[in-house]
Amino acid sequence: MQELIARLVSRARGALFDDGGGQREDLLVAALRQSPPGATRFLKSFVPLSSFLCAVDCALCAAYLCSAQGHLGGLAAACKIWALVHLSLQGVQLPARAALIVSLRRP
Repeated sequence: MQELIARLVSRARGALFDDGGGQREDLLVAALRQSPPGATRFLKSFVPLSSFLCAVDCALCAAYLCSAQGHLGGLAAACKIWALVHLSLQGVQLPARAALIVSLRRP
């Protein structure tokens, strides 16, 4: 069992860290280094879409929280808590996403 755990830890280390012990580069950073125009094009198309979907997600969670009448039985409280936490986490990201969209549109 200890040998199995040691192998799993070794594989995890290899996946997360490079040979020098430092953390591996994020894929987006690597893409920016290899092709800045292509990565910028990707961000200009992906960030607005992702921001729009984030706003839709927030609206749907808010609508659920406003309309939930407890028809789910014992799961109603858990679903409301999940929706509230999810709404909060998505809502906190919206200003940062908007700032990124504005900064990407600048020449």
